[in-house]
Amino acid sequence: MKIVFAVHTYYPERNGVQAVTQYLAEGLARRQHDVLIITEKKELRDEEFAGGVLIKRISVKKKGFSFIGDKKKYLEYIQKYDPDVFVCVCTQSWTFDWIADEIETFSCTKILYTHGFSSLQKKYPLVTDLVCGRFRAFHYHYYWKRYYDKAWRIINKFDIETHLSENNISVWYSKEHGILNGVVMENAVEDIFFEMNTEQQTENIQYIYIANYDDNKNQKMVLNSFLKAKVLNGKLILAGAGEKQYFEELKNSWEDQKQNYPLANVEILYNISRDQIYKLYQQSQVFVCGSRKEQYPIMLCEAAAAGLAIISTKVGHAETMPGIETVDSETEMIDKIKQISEQKNERKQKSEQLRAYAKEHYRIKGKIDQFLEIINNSRR
Repeated sequence: MKIVFAVHTYYPERNGVQAVTQYLAEGLARRQHDVLIITEKKELRDEEFAGGVLIKRISVKKKGFSFIGDKKKYLEYIQKYDPDVFVCVCTQSWTFDWIADEIETFSCTKILYTHGFSSLQKKYPLVTDLVCGRFRAFHYHYYWKRYYDKAWRIINKFDIETHLSENNISVWYSKEHGILNGVVMENAVEDIFFEMNTEQQTENIQYIYIANYDDNKNQKMVLNSFLKAKVLNGKLILAGAGEKQYFEELKNSWEDQKQNYPLANVEILYNISRDQIYKLYQQSQVFVCGSRKEQYPIMLCEAAAAGLAIISTKVGHAETMPGIETVDSETEMIDKIKQISEQKNERKQKSEQLRAYAKEHYRIKGKIDQFLEIINNSRR
């Protein structure tokens, strides 16, 4: 089959959407399908071949909440390739917005691969925004309310819409608008995580949080919780790329608190290699996530596959993972860090439970099999 993926982020970038799209695209290519990726140019080459996949890049810029750029070239690439399957990755993106008036003309199987609708709310606080004088918030909420008031009509023109999990807001939205073309397609992680042996015979515990630095990922909460827990046999490592300003603020926060916690062992790393990230997972025992909002955090899947115990805020699919410790506040996170450091057998039991779940749900081969089954069923 000839398959086109339209996605706003792809290799060599590193993030959840990129990772999922890449393992699907390269997995399909390995099974002798012809795969084309249409993505953003940024500072990269217009065209290249990588991982068995042809990548074509177009110029895209964001203007307010909308997009400007090579819309014509985007549509031409799809038309000239004449795919058997077209996969649009995400709403709230040029990949979706630019085909709104064209999707009905596509004669192939059409799949909307969602990663959650991040700006969708069940009820937008428009009145509260105005009363409190939050005019920028009002503008933001009003725009996305209007966007999703109309988006369902476009989604209904796809043959298939994927959801990250049954409890994702995209499922609620589809039910509200009578969209019946949905299937659940969970994310997967690289096989290397399942090959890791993290059962090290040591009394010391290494806690890690690997995520791009920004206020939403909330590394400051994880740092403060670890310090206040006063785990004498523990070390915390924070690692990621992302916002340099937030990273500097986080480092400064640690420097300011060092004298109050002279025994604390903390390391804050920026923009380390993927191989170094694998090594961190391999050497650690507990993953701590402080995110404020997530749709389906792939980092939790990776941690579970690597055999780590997990403490996380109640984001995305966290509460559906058996064995995970979820928290609502910094106070609860402090308590869980203390508890997991003191109860070695329970920590081991929960990590084994999470890894068993990951083996069943997060294997790439299984996701490629499922995706091909979805395609074949839609073409019958």
